[in-house]
Formats: sequence, structure tokens, C-alpha cells
Amino acid sequence: MAVIDFEERKIDYFDSLKGDNFTCLGLLSNYLAEESMDKRKRPFDMTGWEFTCRKDIPNQGNMWDCGMFSILFAEYASRRAPITFSQQHVPYFRERVVYEILRKELL
Repeated sequence: MAVIDFEERKIDYFDSLKGDNFTCLGLLSNYLAEESMDKRKRPFDMTGWEFTCRKDIPNQGNMWDCGMFSILFAEYASRRAPITFSQQHVPYFRERVVYEILRKELL
């Protein structure tokens, strides 16, 4: 999962298996440039932007929780909150997501 943060001028790539994907970061940078030319008719200024494959994140302990990790990375990033969960918290968050879906309400 990747997050484009316009305020902080950075693109972060999150992989709970700790892989690097600089190709993804490059594609997102190209996307911003193309969209800027298409929508604003001017180049997108990438000066000062940071591109990071985040390593300060929890490691996924199996091969089937990637969806939950993506959901949690997105939630924490949207709140600009430090990532404080780990693999052991995933069962709780899985139940919470089911509850939120059934209630049609975010906690």
C-alpha cells in the first residue's frame, strides 16, 4: 500500500512483508506528473519530495493477513497516527472491521 501525502510532500510505501518497491514509488511519481499535465496543464513540482519504503512498521507473521495490514496502514495514515499495532492485534481488528461493516459505522 502507498500513501501520497501532499502536505508533507512525500510518498510512503508500506509492505508488511518488508519488501521494497521503488518501482511503485516511481510509478506514483509519474502518475502525479501526468495528472498535473492533464488537469492543470503544468508540470508537477517534485522538488523536496521524499520517497520511502517504510521499514518502521509491523511485520506480517503469515501470508494471509496482508488485507488487514493494508486496511490498518490506511487507517493509521489517514489519522496521521503513529503505527502502534502488531501482528498480535490483527484478530481484534479483523473482528472490529466485521462489526463496522455490519453496523455500517466506523468506530
